[in-house]
Amino acid sequence: MSRASLEKDPTEVAAMFDDVAARYDVTNDVLSLGQDRRWRKQVVAAVAAVAGETVLDIAAGTGTSSEPYADVGCA
Repeated sequence: MSRASLEKDPTEVAAMFDDVAARYDVTNDVLSLGQDRRWRKQVVAAVAAVAGETVLDIAAGTGTSSEPYADVGCA
């Protein structure tokens, strides 16, 4: 594996993330022993967003954390 560098080809970086994305959520579940699901539920409850509000999910990864907000009609 090569070292981190700002000279990386954007196409190679995108390909690396595409390769990881398919297993990301499962890996997250395994590494956190399922706690990631609980954490997401607690964050959704704490934010208490309602339909029509805008929620910015920084570093959303695969979007798993953003789905509950979209489900209730947040932008």
